[in-house]
Amino acid sequence: MPKVIAGDVEFESVDEYIAALKDWEEHRAPFKTQAEVLAAEFITSLRRQGLSKRTINKHQMNMEMFIVYLTQYTDADDFATIRKGMVNTEFFQWYRRKVLNRCDPASLKSTTKKFFKFLAEEKGIYNEHVLGKPRR
Repeated sequence: MPKVIAGDVEFESVDEYIAALKDWEEHRAPFKTQAEVLAAEFITSLRRQGLSKRTINKHQMNMEMFIVYLTQYTDADDFATIRKGMVNTEFFQWYRRKVLNRCDPASLKSTTKKFFKFLAEEKGIYNEHVLGKPRR
């Protein structure tokens, strides 16, 4: 039976590889659910601020891609500990490689910055790596 190689990991069979993928999805499910809930609350917050529908749609699309990146391409499991480089550099590089859409770094940066400010102000999740030291 042929072996499957994914990244640096070798699996004895396709079935073993599929089982590992399912295990990974189950392991990531709580963080993915949390991310989706927080993203939905973030979009609702933007609507309350009176932003245009076009702007909100752009932020929503960016957040959907950010959640895919965080849940499928990183081992992050806590928004308070995500590194600044992961939000800016690594996410932008991933986006350019994986998303079949024109990359707008300014839009992505705006969305992620607003999202982490929303987490800090409305959810009490302060990420010092992304937002810097809190001002007293």
